[in-house]
Amino acid sequence: MVSHEDQKALVTATSTVLVKHLTFRADGTTSSYHTLQDRRSVEWKKFVIADIKDQAVTQADKLNGITKKYSVEFGCDAHRAWDMKTNRWGEWHAYRYSDFPLSILFQYKTGKWIPEMPGLLKHFAPGAGTSISKSVPKPAQKTNTLPPGMQKKN
Repeated sequence: MVSHEDQKALVTATSTVLVKHLTFRADGTTSSYHTLQDRRSVEWKKFVIADIKDQAVTQADKLNGITKKYSVEFGCDAHRAWDMKTNRWGEWHAYRYSDFPLSILFQYKTGKWIPEMPGLLKHFAPGAGTSISKSVPKPAQKTNTLPPGMQKKN
């Protein structure tokens, strides 16, 4: 069972990792460039954290200062990829993009959540579109008294 505190921390840690590889758009879609063999655009509908699963902490983990381990798993409603031969979007498929990692493993060590990065993730770069993580004006980010995107009038 994942505590509420750990769940919040893991969502934040996962978001910090994913924004380096995905563009989360205001319309609920997510985009990325898959750069393994070419620069293929990929889009997801409703890319989400689907589950957070407790993982066993071994004696070796404990000796290395690891006190908790969780797998953060991803899901989506559908995905599509740019077809390089026809130069247009492929069909939407009602399942995940097979080259994107299923999850990220996080270990809690010395008060920090440390991701064990899946090798495949390094082959994804933020895609086209405006990221909602970049759309909040800077003054609103500096204050905790207003909702994101709102500013105080001078």
